[in-house]
Formats: sequence, C-alpha cells, structure tokens
Amino acid sequence: LPRRLPILLGALALAGCGSAPAEELPPAAALPGAPDAAPVSVTAEGRTFTVNREANLVRVSDGAPLRTGLEPASITTADGGRRVAVLSVRERVLELFDARTGRRIGRADAGSGPVQVTSNDGSYLYVTDAIGGSVLVFRTLPELHLVRRYGLEGGPWAIVHDAERRRLWVTLSAADRVAELTTGRRIRRLADYATAEQPFAVAAGPDGVAVTGRDRVQLLEPRTR
Repeated sequence: LPRRLPILLGALALAGCGSAPAEELPPAAALPGAPDAAPVSVTAEGRTFTVNREANLVRVSDGAPLRTGLEPASITTADGGRRVAVLSVRERVLELFDARTGRRIGRADAGSGPVQVTSNDGSYLYVTDAIGGSVLVFRTLPELHLVRRYGLEGGPWAIVHDAERRRLWVTLSAADRVAELTTGRRIRRLADYATAEQPFAVAAGPDGVAVTGRDRVQLLEPRTR
C-alpha cells in the first residue's frame, strides 16, 4: 500500500479537508505511474459535458461552462440522464447539475480521497474513496445526500455500474483485485477476483468485465446469478 497511497498523503487528507481553504487542500489521491482513467465526458439532454481538471470546470458543447470544485476528475449521468454528477477530487466534493439548464442543484462532501463516481442511472451515485477505504453511496432525491459508507479494504479506485448484470465493479489498487458488489442503496460485496498489478480502470460490457492494470488488460467472465 505505501507504494501506491502514501501514508503522508492519507494523513494530510484526513486532517481536516473541510476546514482548510480550497487552495490549501492537500493533493488528490494518486496512483504513481498510472494514467488518469476516470470517465471525463458524458452526453445528457443532447449536450456533451467534458471535465477540464486544470481549469476547474466542465465544458458544455452548446453553452457556458459549469464551474466546479477543485480538480473535477470524474463525471456521470444520473436520474435517467436528466442530471450530471461531477466529482472534484482535490476539493473532495460531489456536485449535481441539471443537464438541461446547467444549474447546480446539489453539493456534498465526498470523503477523504475520492477517485471516481458512477451511477445506476437512477437516483443513486457511487464514489470510491481510496484513502477512506470505502464506497460512498449518495441519493439524488429529494436532494443530493450521503446515505451509506461501505467499507472496502484494498484501496478502492476505479468503479463502474454494470447494468446488464446489476452489479458494481470496483478495482482494489493495493490488493491487485476487483470486487463485485450489489447495487441499490444497501450495497454489499459478493466476490472478488485477482487482476493484473495495480488495476486502475474497469469497464463492463456484454462479453464481460475488462480490468486494466499496470502491464495488461484482462477480461473477466463473471458468473451471472
């Protein structure tokens, strides 16, 4: 674990992110040597939303950009595509925007070291917290709020919602594994599988679950239940 999530970084992140001015916040969680593989662009209400981490905003294909927290790094749609959720990893906040108007309609703290966000395309959002060792479950209705913090050892990093199998897949960067979780509000771990070293990206499709590690991509064929 020290080679991937330095102890000093964890201590800084845990020591009062909510009380420090935004510009004084410690760096976001990082995997040395691994590229940033979080989803950075989505389409909703006929518009394309693309995060710009350096400029602290989301560019909109046909309108003014959306100002976000520091270092927006992951984005997903929610509520049937009517809303867009943006995770800003340095400021450690999750923000919810109306996809049609661009108006920000929600904001919530997102743990000690958030990395990625995904959605069940309904009213639930899931955020990996690498430093906090958990998956955070948020509900968008009636307003954005945290409903559960599910502990997950091994450095949770990348996350994807698998609509076909009704599962969440979470890479565990410090354990070289990927965890299979249920969806909904009361998520729980069902199984985990060995992966390539330092898995930093995951995708789900009809043929299986693709996990990208430091030196290779592997395709898992999980049993359907």
